[in-house]
Amino acid sequence: CLDALIALMLDSTVNQMDFEACNGIEEVAAIIRDK
Repeated sequence: CLDALIALMLDSTVNQMDFEACNGIEEVAAIIRDK
């Protein structure tokens, strides 16, 4: 599941409009790691 999130983050960095979404995914991933 985290691999999919990483792939989404890498794809999002290509589009500047998706950059903010990328940061949001990173925050979600951090929350998942804490659990």
